[in-house]
Amino acid sequence: MSGSIEKNIENKGKSNLTLLEEIYSQNKSLVFNLCCRYFSDRAEAEDACHDIFLKIFKNLDSFREESKISTWIYRLTINHCLNCIRRKKILNWLSLDISSADDDKRKGLPEDSINIESEYMLKEKTELLNHALEKLPEKQKTALLLHRYEELPYSEIAKIMDCSISSVESLIFRAKQNLTKQLLKYNK
Repeated sequence: MSGSIEKNIENKGKSNLTLLEEIYSQNKSLVFNLCCRYFSDRAEAEDACHDIFLKIFKNLDSFREESKISTWIYRLTINHCLNCIRRKKILNWLSLDISSADDDKRKGLPEDSINIESEYMLKEKTELLNHALEKLPEKQKTALLLHRYEELPYSEIAKIMDCSISSVESLIFRAKQNLTKQLLKYNK
């Protein structure tokens, strides 16, 4: 990301609307992709993304310019996603709503049975991986997602998570170990 946003925040060089448009256009895919890693439902990820940009725009004055704005946006995104997940768990527990509807049912059957089998296997593996990821402690999950899917270097993850680089390395290592244990349980 270019440093023009940081400069414009510091110098108040652009109108608020132009600045907000620039922040949105440069960060929408970053925020949405990260939301998709936390939420399996696309609509839920889109809602979270919308809420996050409202928070960004509302709290832009609280950006302290001690780090890059992308680091601040990552932190806001992660905190928002984790808070949504916590609220969802509490609501599910309170309502005892155990069943979940599958909105992605197909209306027609594919012609090729090989495609059906491979599609089913891929969907099953994805569900197992997502289920195993959900069981990881929050810090391990966050570090692993930022490293594996967002391809951020350890130093950037350390800034986002407000911890040392060695802590990030340890979190990712433990996350991989825990993920392996969870996936091995399913293969038995």
